[in-house]
Amino acid sequence: MEMVYAYKVDHDLGINPNPFGTFCTLAYCKGGMRDSIQKQIAKEQLKNPALSVRDMGLWVLGIAGARLGKERCGKLLYAMQITEVHTFEEYWIDPRYEYKKRVLNERELVEIENGEKGNYAFFRKNSRRQVCGDNIIGKADIGHKYLLVSDTFIYHGYECHKQDDWFILRFTNKINDPIRPYRIFAKGGGNPIPGGISFYIQNEFTNAKCLSRPTFSSEDFDYK
Repeated sequence: MEMVYAYKVDHDLGINPNPFGTFCTLAYCKGGMRDSIQKQIAKEQLKNPALSVRDMGLWVLGIAGARLGKERCGKLLYAMQITEVHTFEEYWIDPRYEYKKRVLNERELVEIENGEKGNYAFFRKNSRRQVCGDNIIGKADIGHKYLLVSDTFIYHGYECHKQDDWFILRFTNKINDPIRPYRIFAKGGGNPIPGGISFYIQNEFTNAKCLSRPTFSSEDFDYK
């Protein structure tokens, strides 16, 4: 673990992160952070072209914000080790992500085109469809070229409130720390990785994938 990017998650719809299946993806949120991670990867590969993204030790932590409910605020929503970074064009032609590409009916496509993909009610009534930002064919995040991919992650989602408090308290040192838009911690740097994060990744991180449904989804949402 060389570098950790952490931010508060204000909307957990199954869009960003998209934690379903083998891979967790971050595609339509935190564009500045994604750009920063890609620059760091390019910098490291310039020094050592043989170094893989997986071996760089880059992590993203999503901390539940107040909008996810008082009982979840400050808890770890998800953690992912960055194992790949792709352009949207690369993502769409890669067969490994085919399962993320859902076929939407005409009504759903119209609603998305009309900008309703950000409406909580829209996602609630699509309880059995993983309607996510990076599975709408041809869509891309204008202004930000890269999306993050991980096959080493854990997503607590709706049930993140069941975790112990000690993690976030050691992490922020201030229970109301906004960590916005995002914060970078680096091993041996001026802003060192907090002991709580190091302990969690080294001792409690389980790579258990998707453990619960998204916070803003119906009870019968099929997340497995």
